[in-house]
Amino acid sequence: MSLVAGSLMVAKPRSAPARRAYHQWTRKKNGRTSTRILSDDQLADYGPWFDNHKRLRELVAELEELSLAIAEADPRWNR
Repeated sequence: MSLVAGSLMVAKPRSAPARRAYHQWTRKKNGRTSTRILSDDQLADYGPWFDNHKRLRELVAELEELSLAIAEADPRWNR
């Protein structure tokens, strides 16, 4: 399972209707924004990695929520 951090979006060209949309990958690299344009082949290869990273973020958020609920329910806080 590979993970790729950053955001993936379909960008629409600003002009020339004949131009097609492209896939743009943006991430932070050494504190700076790095943007790459992905080919259709790269998107097919890396797409599952982006999906895995998104699912990981969702699971971490769920774990944080559950952990906070457990800590808040601890009766020792009311002493």
